Formats: sequence, C-alpha cells, structure tokens
Amino acid sequence: MSVLAQHGFRKGHKLQAGLAEEAIVGVVFSPRDETPADLIELISHIRHDFADSVLLIDPQLYASTVQEARDRHLPEYPFYSGDLRRAAFTTRFIEKTVRTCLDFQERLPLSYFVSPSVAFATPEDGWSQIALQFAEESMEQHARLKTKRPLLVSLVMDESALVNRNGLDDLLDSLTTLEPTGFYLCLVRNAGTQYGPAMSPDRLANFLYVGYSLATANEYEVIAGYADWVGLLLHSVGVNHCTTGWGLGLRQLQWSRFEQGGFGRQPKERYSSVPLLNSVFVEELEACWRVKRVELVLSGLAQDKPFKLSNPLNVSWPQEISTIQHWEALSAASRAISARDPDKRIDYVRGRIHEARTRYSELMSQGVQFSQSTGPGHLQQWLGAIEAFVQATF
Repeated sequence: MSVLAQHGFRKGHKLQAGLAEEAIVGVVFSPRDETPADLIELISHIRHDFADSVLLIDPQLYASTVQEARDRHLPEYPFYSGDLRRAAFTTRFIEKTVRTCLDFQERLPLSYFVSPSVAFATPEDGWSQIALQFAEESMEQHARLKTKRPLLVSLVMDESALVNRNGLDDLLDSLTTLEPTGFYLCLVRNAGTQYGPAMSPDRLANFLYVGYSLATANEYEVIAGYADWVGLLLHSVGVNHCTTGWGLGLRQLQWSRFEQGGFGRQPKERYSSVPLLNSVFVEELEACWRVKRVELVLSGLAQDKPFKLSNPLNVSWPQEISTIQHWEALSAASRAISARDPDKRIDYVRGRIHEARTRYSELMSQGVQFSQSTGPGHLQQWLGAIEAFVQATF
C-alpha cells in the first residue's frame, strides 16, 4: 500500500523531489497537461532516474464527453477526440480508440497499460455499458500484444453511482468476469464539493465496498485515483495504491477541472496533519501554536521543525515544500496501516479516527477554531461509513 502522485499543471520538480525523498512511489501521468513529446520525455527521464517507480498514464478519455472542454493538450493525442456525444461511441470507434491508446502506451517504459474509458452516473445507465465495452475491448486487444506488462481497466464513476448498492453489485459482477490485472478506479465528486476528506457516510461505505470487492474479495490490483485522505480508508480494505496531487484540483476529481471557467483565488496554505487526518490551514496551525498545543497537530516529519521553533505564520511554506509534506504525511499514515495484519486494518483506522476526534476536542476546548473543511466533521462520517461497510459486507 502506497501513495502515487497525480501529475498535472505546473509540475516543476515536484515529481522528482517526491520520488527522491520517497514521499511517493510513483506517478499517474496526465496527457492533458503535457504535449505528447514532453510526456514521452518526462516518463523516460523518471524511469531512468527512478527505475523501480510505479508509472502509468490516465488516458482521460472521460473528458471527451465534456462539451467545449478545457482539455488543453488532450486533442494532440491519437486516442482522444473532444465534444463527443453518446452516439459517437460505436463499436468501431471504441476499437480504434483502444488500439491507438494501447499503441501509444506500449512504446513507453510504464508499469501498466491503462484502458481508456468514459464516466457514468449510475451503474445502470448507458454510459456504464459503454465503459464495459471499453473494458472488454481493452482486454481483447491487450491479450494480442506481445508484452508482459499488465493491464488496468479504468473505472470512472460519478459520486451519484454510489447511491445504489444493488446496481453496484450488478456492475461488479460484470467487471469481475474479466481478467485484467486490476483496475484504475476514479471517483468524480459532486459539483461544488469543497476540498476536504468529508463524504456522505452511505456513499463512502459503498465506495469502500467497491474497493474491497475488487482488491480483496477478487484479488485484483487496484489504484485509486484522486483519493487523497479518503485513500487511507481504501487502504484499510485492501486497495494497493492511492493517489493525490499538489493543487486541490489534483487531490480530488471534479468535472470543473475540464470545464470552461475562471481559476478562482489562490488557495490558502495548508499543513497536512496525520494526527487529525486532515489538511488544516497554516493560520489554524498558528492558533494551535499560540495555545501551546501545536504538538497535537504535527505529523512527525522533517518539515515540522520550523513550526516547533517559530510562529507558523512566519515559516516559509512554498508549494514545493507543502506538497512534499502532504505526500509524506499520507505515505506515513499509509505505511502504518499496511504494517497491520489485513484483518486488523479497519480496527486500526477506527482507532486513529477516535484519537483524531480527541485531539480536535482538546484543541477546540482551548479556543482553536477550524473551518468546515478543516474541522472534525469528516471523522463522524468516516466512522459511520466504516460501520455501514462492515455491517453490509461481513
């Protein structure tokens, strides 16, 4: 169980730094954010410098159904066409798209092939059937390749797809008749969802069920894209790798990433706290420092030292450093989960959630105020999701 970086715009040297410091073990690359030539060069250099890293491409074909999409470099790739309606996804189109997508990936030093796919809003809608067609066609074409590189089938679903457990069971029954190595699983959050680890307990329970069904019950390899903090819960049910990025749009997936519109204000600086299982604002960290309780928040990482010595508002906290700190925080929490026996991981995570609630309570009793997204509200949701998952699954 480990953390991968979700690559995107303004990468700088973050990927190389994260791999060098072992804050991440690999990268999911975004064709949207690089020209084909630049992406090929980037992958080749990272493979050369970090031979054991886990590298894969998200084909991002699901962006093709966004009308007038902000898809940047995606139209430069042979497997991508934009502004597509459902009628465009004929058998011939799916066959060609899969072929050109696998051909592009075959010449690169990647760890996996990843199939192209579309997103669906419910397990029963027409888009889910197209997604199954992509999966089946990818399996057939991959079987004809002279390669030992395994295939991950893309499974991209809107959050609304998690409402119906029976529909998910039917979909999973269809998917598990396939024989790929595994799945690249992405959840598209509801429009307007504020960044943070909060999620409806019922939907989160069903998301854990999907991860468990694929990774543990059926023993597929599963990489969960854009998982961020929720990835810790997915790790506890057997998901192999979870990903997160640097900007908030790379930490959870929303359609707004591909839609036309403004870019908004620069987000506030955050610090990722393993004890609180959340990323808090640096100004909130400063409030903890003022009441002499900052140790309740700090993650025990190398980047913590300045916050112990000085007012956090006086600490230089550029994105390059805060990104590595976020990745290291998630990796440290992930390693602690994977160190437990598989049948004890859920109980371990449950215990860490209760501990986080206790720390939040102590800080708030000292007058520290948190925003809605950085406060403890998600912890009760997580506990509810775990209980619902356990009761429905075991």
